[in-house]
Amino acid sequence: MSDKKILAICLSVSPPVAIEAIWFKNKLTMNTPIPLQPNRTALEASVTKMLQEYEERGFEVLVEEATIFASARGARRIRLGTNDETGKPLLLTALNIYRELKMQSAINLPKGQPGYELPDSIFDADKDARGNNIYHVDWANLRPTHVLTMLCCYATQFHNPDSSYFLSRMFSDIEDAAPSDRYAPLKSIIQHALTDETEMSVSPLTGQGNYL
Repeated sequence: MSDKKILAICLSVSPPVAIEAIWFKNKLTMNTPIPLQPNRTALEASVTKMLQEYEERGFEVLVEEATIFASARGARRIRLGTNDETGKPLLLTALNIYRELKMQSAINLPKGQPGYELPDSIFDADKDARGNNIYHVDWANLRPTHVLTMLCCYATQFHNPDSSYFLSRMFSDIEDAAPSDRYAPLKSIIQHALTDETEMSVSPLTGQGNYL
């Protein structure tokens, strides 16, 4: 997973909140949370400005929201209760990433800010009579701080193909791979043809040197 700057926003709680994080050299560091305006009109103005600013700075922006309020303005909408392509809740993926990072001492939670650690009790898995997996989430005890931690963890392996960060990385790779000399491909073809011609001129004649 490549290094990146992350902005996680949670709008499905009151009051709404955001947080910056850095994924650098396989270690996640979460900064101090950023409180957002609780009023919808004020929130729209502040979030719109925030999204534009952070996108320009190359942040990967993920937002947990019930509507498309922020995602319609460029952020990537994430619903932790929805299932991914494997049929598992995104919350489970985020929780597993968190557990792995914590086990490997690869996550720094906000300093002096309690409530960001994810308790095992918020999620449980079981099987029904047919042996299918059933997932239970303790939504009542899921705090905004928990959501921010899971968003940041999930963002370490997530890439939004519409983000300016992803597009800039993609096009920079293309530019790096492109030849500096626009005539380089033509020169290569000509050089290859001259090489073949030279090799043909010094090859043994047909019928000589045991060549047929």
